[in-house]
Amino acid sequence: MEREFLLLTNFENFTGESKQAWGRWYRRFRAKTVAFSEEKRLQSLLSLLQGSALDYFASLSDDIQGNLQQTVAALEARFGTAKNAMQAQAELASIRQQPGEATRDFADRVRQASREAYPGAAAGDPSVEATIVSRFVCGLRDEQLRMRVLTKDPASLMEAMDVAAKFQQQQDALRAMRPPNESGEALAVRDRDAPGTDRLDALERGIGDLQRALQRLDTTGHGAGARNPQRGRPNPNRQGPG
Repeated sequence: MEREFLLLTNFENFTGESKQAWGRWYRRFRAKTVAFSEEKRLQSLLSLLQGSALDYFASLSDDIQGNLQQTVAALEARFGTAKNAMQAQAELASIRQQPGEATRDFADRVRQASREAYPGAAAGDPSVEATIVSRFVCGLRDEQLRMRVLTKDPASLMEAMDVAAKFQQQQDALRAMRPPNESGEALAVRDRDAPGTDRLDALERGIGDLQRALQRLDTTGHGAGARNPQRGRPNPNRQGPG
């Protein structure tokens, strides 16, 4: 088996079923075969077609079957689900992080949605990038994470993702160091950059000082009692010195 085909050993086949998105599948295929010649890429593509996709390819003319660009265009026309820009922009505007979805996976989904919403935009276009960052931040489920990214004012989705990743790593580290509460659960970690944090910190310090003062008073009282264990109420029948 040739080296190029070994790279695709565990790659997903394209069957043409509705649950598969041609555009996403082909982008992944292109990334995997970026070093292939056009001939090798066409051969690799054909080796991964199955089911209705393979049947459709077999129905194409010999000229189309022998040309990579025409084959891809035919498969795109048959199995692609191209969206118009307005529909894609509406989906980008309402994009939200799903329960259990990793932040990095959500960022990838936002990036893909932005490509469909702005297909002609140049890479790194500031106005488009600002929209992408805005949709990413607004779609985050964690409010503390959302506030942290906003305060850093990232200029790109990559910068926003870096801020989010560092914040989550810090939160995980702090959570691991926090002692559990009475129910055995780790105490929540408060964002030190959140509004009102200074007042809360001052209140916590005041409560801590008060608790330590009460503890000292309690310790002093017990110490005095320990030094005079027989001391009690005076005996009214006891005669004083004559």
